[in-house]
Amino acid sequence: MNNLFHKYLKPMTFAIALSFLLQFCTVYHKNSATIDQAVHTDIIGLKVITQDDRKFFFDSLFYREDLLLGRLHKSRKGQSTDVQINPDRIKEIHLYNRKLSRTLTIIVGVGIPAAIIAIGIATFEMDLSGINFD
Repeated sequence: MNNLFHKYLKPMTFAIALSFLLQFCTVYHKNSATIDQAVHTDIIGLKVITQDDRKFFFDSLFYREDLLLGRLHKSRKGQSTDVQINPDRIKEIHLYNRKLSRTLTIIVGVGIPAAIIAIGIATFEMDLSGINFD
């Protein structure tokens, strides 16, 4: 019986750990936004794809002295960095999808581990039913 428990413990532990790692995924809207929409949005987080298909992730876009700037995530010291962006090099801008990110976090964080545990218990009990305890 002890061997059966250990047989399922390792895969279940791995699957639950993987589901916790997936909770930190960020989801962006599928449709591309314009530069003006990105500048005037109150949503923090966007993905900029350049003409050469490079991806950059910013907290926000804004104009300063007619220059388009992207604010990078704050560092550990609490400082943010502003990077100049050439508007002609931008291919797509995708805004952070807060609603879908939160929904997926709940589904992945709670639903998947619960399903894995339920399947593991059911499989474990099926294996136990074949053992004669007499």
